[in-house]
Amino acid sequence: MYYFCFMNKNKTIIPYFLLLVALLIANISKAQYSFSPSTTIVKYQKLNELSYDSIHIANNSTDTLNLKWELLEYDTVGGSYFDFCSTGNCWLAIPSSGSFPPIKPGGFGYAGVHIWTGNIVADCKARIWVYKEGNYTVGDTLTYILHAINGTGIKDYSESDDSFTVYPNPVSDKVIISSTFNKPEEVKLIICNILGEVIFSKTGLTALSEISLDNFAEGLYFLNIISNNKKYVNKIVVSR
Repeated sequence: MYYFCFMNKNKTIIPYFLLLVALLIANISKAQYSFSPSTTIVKYQKLNELSYDSIHIANNSTDTLNLKWELLEYDTVGGSYFDFCSTGNCWLAIPSSGSFPPIKPGGFGYAGVHIWTGNIVADCKARIWVYKEGNYTVGDTLTYILHAINGTGIKDYSESDDSFTVYPNPVSDKVIISSTFNKPEEVKLIICNILGEVIFSKTGLTALSEISLDNFAEGLYFLNIISNNKKYVNKIVVSR
């Protein structure tokens, strides 16, 4: 039997069939799951703004898929940054490594980011290496690119000002908003989950407003307050 061979830099003869087998195994492993719409997200976002986007992961195999990630690059400036969510589990910023919740056969997961822009026009980037548990060398690089640009319209802020205070945080049952807005009856309050879905909304606040969160599942939420063409975004964590 004949084998095709090549010689590496150390002048060691290595059969080609071993290389082909390794490539075949790598391709089969990667074919078990796929990413959509792509492995890269590019966002153009005005200053002091919050948005959410995600890369979906489809399990194309008949086995439960266990994926892990490792942070490769996290380059942010001017108050802009990325918060990371792996199929429902969310963190402030992006941890150096971690595991995705198991994805059932035919199911989906996601690698999402909450994208916050600061007050400086700049370009930011984050990259993570996603791989199947136990096979670090075979994987994909997911890239998140942010272009923080000037914009017009409602001015957004990622933190509160002296007009109001939100507490406690973390919260178990209710959140309290202490405010001194000039026209509290016109203030809009919107609470969104990590997918950007509106969970609660109302118009009008008092000097001391209590919002019940008894029906909220544990996790990260975004409390938006809009007043006088300004929007303030506060992160709140429901924990029991």
